[in-house]
Amino acid sequence: MAIHPLPAMQLAEELKRPIQHEDYHEGVEVREFMAGLFTRMLRRAAPSKVSSMPVFARLDAGRWIADCPMGCNGAEMVTTVDPIFLCLSCGCGDMWWPVEFPPNKMALENNLKRRVDVQGWAWNLGETIADLNREVVARGLEMRLD
Repeated sequence: MAIHPLPAMQLAEELKRPIQHEDYHEGVEVREFMAGLFTRMLRRAAPSKVSSMPVFARLDAGRWIADCPMGCNGAEMVTTVDPIFLCLSCGCGDMWWPVEFPPNKMALENNLKRRVDVQGWAWNLGETIADLNREVVARGLEMRLD
């Protein structure tokens, strides 16, 4: 297993696209990685149950993440390769949670990666591409010309 040496925002900038779990944690599957961290951090076995309710992915500073549905303010990096979430802050009700990505994920990424500052690569559930374009104008964000 190799953990990428760059901080997440710099890695996204280097790859010129938002990143997911496997970009940052090469060679290890998300469930194996999260279960191992869960066991070490929370000092109990990782859960085996999976919730029937999903959590929703969002983009934050160039990373696809999901927020803890239990309200602890925890968030973890997620992936479309194995869309599953486990909160390492509170244990998430001792359940894994399926992750839903937006159906227009590629269009959102293509729009956001035109922004020069990776910190501005952010999207929340319910925002449209038109909303993102209005944000560029309202905040005076610098855009790539290429």
